[in-house]
Amino acid sequence: MKKLFSQMLQHMINRSLEAEMQVHVGHEWSGASGGNPRNCKMMRSMVGELQIDTPRDRECTFEPQLVKKRQVWLAGMEEKIYANAAAKIPQWMFPTCSTG
Repeated sequence: MKKLFSQMLQHMINRSLEAEMQVHVGHEWSGASGGNPRNCKMMRSMVGELQIDTPRDRECTFEPQLVKKRQVWLAGMEEKIYANAAAKIPQWMFPTCSTG
């Protein structure tokens, strides 16, 4: 279960960084195939190590807000993501236990 959550967290962070880049450049970011490389780094979190692919623009003006440059520890970001994800899960997926 921990590995599954680690993969999910890694995917959500990478997608969020892509969205930040899209806002930064003002149009859909084309990724490495469009000539814009990525910086790959390992980050520590409560669920283990994550491989984060931080996008870069050609002018090197992109400053990610979710995962700052030289940041190596997520420092509580997991709880924010858990809470946000839990708020969007339909209630029918969590059957209630009635006692009585």
